[in-house]
Formats: sequence, structure tokens, C-alpha cells
Amino acid sequence: MITIKIAKKSDLNEFAKLRFLAHQYSAKFDKEVVITSNSGAELARLVKKEFEDILKKTVTDSAFYQELCNEQKAVSGYYGNLDGLASERMSNLFDQISGNHAF
Repeated sequence: MITIKIAKKSDLNEFAKLRFLAHQYSAKFDKEVVITSNSGAELARLVKKEFEDILKKTVTDSAFYQELCNEQKAVSGYYGNLDGLASERMSNLFDQISGNHAF
């Protein structure tokens, strides 16, 4: 049996807010990023559409689903560890994402 936990509307709204904040921040440095009065609503629609697309693909594309499972399994060791190293793992994750490396 496969269980899929669907995000609540409030979760998607929070994600849209974070995406909008990132968009605003990017606009400070990239003149091609434009903030308009519609930007928040447009990003909210985009977040919902992306979520729906990924959910549909997860259910209908077995190769994509397997890829997600493999990726989740590969990083599963980073979650649920009660060893006092959570902040170090988070720092390493942020370094990987940003391309920075700790000295």
C-alpha cells in the first residue's frame, strides 16, 4: 500500500510566501526579476500548479516515483537522528545547496 500525505492549503501558502520573499530578495540583485502588485498571487498560483504537477507525475510515472524513492532513501540517514549533530547536518546541507564549503 502506498500512502501519500497531501500538503494542506496552509502549507502551500507558507511555501508561496517563502518563494515570494526569495523573489523579492532576488530582485535586489537581478534587474530581470520584477516585483509587481500581482507577484504574490502569481507565485501562489505557480506553487499550487507545481505541486499538482509533481503529485500527478508521482502517481502516474513509475520511473519518476522510483527516482523519488531512491533519492529519499539516499538522504534518509540525515533525518530523525537524535545525536546532537542536527545543526551540523543543516549547515552542511546549506553549504551543498549554496555551493559554499565550510573552512
